[in-house]
Amino acid sequence: MATPYIDRDKLASLVGAKPLADAEQQMGANVDAVIAAACATADGYVRKQVAMPPSTEAIDQVAPIVAELVYTGLKANVPNPELTKRREMALRALRDIASGALVLHTTPTVDDPATPEDESAEAGPACGSAPRRMTRRYTCREDFDA
Repeated sequence: MATPYIDRDKLASLVGAKPLADAEQQMGANVDAVIAAACATADGYVRKQVAMPPSTEAIDQVAPIVAELVYTGLKANVPNPELTKRREMALRALRDIASGALVLHTTPTVDDPATPEDESAEAGPACGSAPRRMTRRYTCREDFDA
């Protein structure tokens, strides 16, 4: 089952209730099926960056992108270059999430000072800058000359 990034109420607050009603009445669209498909699509991209299920912060960040996918999916029968562009922009944002170019905010794990491991690195991407670890350790100038 896909992560519920949006539901009908949240979708209506993001895109408006009229487009949903029009899609159901005029085009016979199954809004719930389109929502489920868009959520499943988003999961495929989001899981490449964060552990599943995603945090509530990540869900809230991805919800507008999923709303765009649903909105354009409901109007898929209407050939419109603007809708195609909006869908491509939403998919580009999901690809950026998957590649790490667009970092989702996640609640960072706090490092336990009593252990030698850095647990904060296990939580995945987080906002801010973490200390970088060196791959080699040089203790004195002689190490460079050797």
